[in-house]
This record gives sequence, C-alpha cells and structure tokens, in this order.
Amino acid sequence: MLKTILIVTTGGTIAMKNAHQLLKAEELLHYFPSFTGIANVVVEEFITINSAAILPQHWVQLDALLNRQLARPDIDGAVLLHGTDSLEESAFFLNLSLQSAKPLILTGAMRYLDDRSSDGSTNLYNAVRLAASPAAHSQGPLVLMNEHIFAARDVLKYDNLRLHTFRSPYGPLGSVDPDSIRFYRHTSRPHTLATAFDLAQASTTTLPLVPLLADYTGFRPALFQSLLAGPIDGLVVQSFAGGRRSVGMSEALKALRHRGLPIVVASRIMEGPLVPPQTEEGLFYAEDLSPQKARILLLLSLLMGHDTTQLQQNFRNY
Repeated sequence: MLKTILIVTTGGTIAMKNAHQLLKAEELLHYFPSFTGIANVVVEEFITINSAAILPQHWVQLDALLNRQLARPDIDGAVLLHGTDSLEESAFFLNLSLQSAKPLILTGAMRYLDDRSSDGSTNLYNAVRLAASPAAHSQGPLVLMNEHIFAARDVLKYDNLRLHTFRSPYGPLGSVDPDSIRFYRHTSRPHTLATAFDLAQASTTTLPLVPLLADYTGFRPALFQSLLAGPIDGLVVQSFAGGRRSVGMSEALKALRHRGLPIVVASRIMEGPLVPPQTEEGLFYAEDLSPQKARILLLLSLLMGHDTTQLQQNFRNY
C-alpha cells in the first residue's frame, strides 16, 4: 500500500519559474514530477516568499502546521519545499521543536524551474521517495539535496551557485540513489520527541529578540550602544577561530555580562568545536554549531524559560 506524503510549499527557488516569477502551490503542481508507484501526495501552501524573508514567527507557525498534519493517521510523512537561503535554519528549528517521529524532509533548488539545468523536480521526487521510506522514520528532519541526505543539525550551505551547495562537516547521512535509499550513519544528538522544546508547553509563542553580531578586526565597543538602545533578550557573537575575539569585542562583552544578558559565542569557522576557557564566566559556547544555529538554540532555550545551567547544557547536548 502506498504511503501518503504531505508536500508543504513555502516558495523559494524551487517554486520560481524564472528570476521574476514565484509560483503559488496550484501553479507549481504543473511542474511536479509523477509520483506514480512512489506515494500518494497531498499539497498544502504555507507561504510563497523568498526564504531570505522567512521570520522566526514563521518557524513557530510551521511547527504548529507540521505537528497538526503529522498527527493525522492518514499522513505518513511530509516534504517541506523551502528556499535554500535559510533552509538550514528552518531545518534546525524543526529538528528541535517538532513533536513527531514521522519523516520530515526539507528540499529546495539552486536553479529556476525553466533553467536548462533545473534541479528542483529531481530533488522533490527524491524527497518524496525518502519521506515514504521506513528508513527515514525517527531520524528527525532531514535535508535532501543533490541526492545526498543530511542531518538537520549539521547541514550548511557552502556555495552561492553550485548544485552541491549543501554539505556537512561530518559528511552526509546517506544518499537517495536510483535503485534504493542508503543510510550509512545516524545522528546521535537528541531531536524532535527527545528534546525539551515542545512549543505546546511554552507559556508564549512569541520568540525572544536575539541579534547576531559578527566580530572583526578593529571592532569598536561603541557600536553596541545602538544595539542596546532597544530591549534584547540575548546575543550571539560570531567570533574568530576558537572563540577568540577582538580587543573591542572583548571589552564590550565584559560590560554586557554585568547586565545578566545571555551571550553565546559561536565561531565563523565552519568546522571544529569551540572549547570554553576554564577561567571565563558569563559566556556560553556554541560547541560546533554555526552562529545562525546557535541563535536558534538560544531563542528556543529562552522561550522555554531555561536557566543558565540548562542553557550551557543545551549547547553540549543539542
């Protein structure tokens, strides 16, 4: 019996006929490949935007939509069509918040639908195959691009143009090949049902305000003044390698720590974990998470009301 897979559309290049025409779900259907013999599909439009326009509140709404739909006994899994600019961020948010063991596969495209080298149709076809596979069950959200399967936690966009833009410092989990779906490893970090981020248990669905600020040579502490003029709930700093910071950034953070503001340090280097100094207090270190993903973990930790002890534990665990 064929599985039933929900396809949720959000826009992005995979829904763009060309550089100027972003298609709604009903128009996009004409470009979908045939899923005959693979799965029964149902389509739901969430939004139709460029993924650089995704907001944190969209993540909360997506979480609610997917939890509701995946709880249905007649839905066996889901595919989320997403622009590649912020795909890795949406994937990680759902990796932490989604309360379902059913497969959720995120995919997108690097080429428009009318391009000669368009990759969207193939990515979608393979994503539906993966979502319908028992091997994808209980693996948390997965990213399928260019026939490779990635863990939502680890995947990063590396290239501005090439089809193989998505990679992981630890390599893919597996591949979707013409003859079969192959997994070679599994993620060991907690996800979905094993996390402490069930948004249904939060007292509010309004996410905290957490800016991300990049350090650089010659950083001036005075730049913090405009940032701190308004209310913020936390801060993520993109540091140099190893968590090292400029003199100006170090001075600014020293002053900020006295305010009790949670500050997370994440490296601008793609690979390798940060090792927290033994003598430094008041800062949290993002381990091997990218600055963008460190911000998401801080957002959810603050939303759930986690204290400082739990906050550092979150960065070790997730």
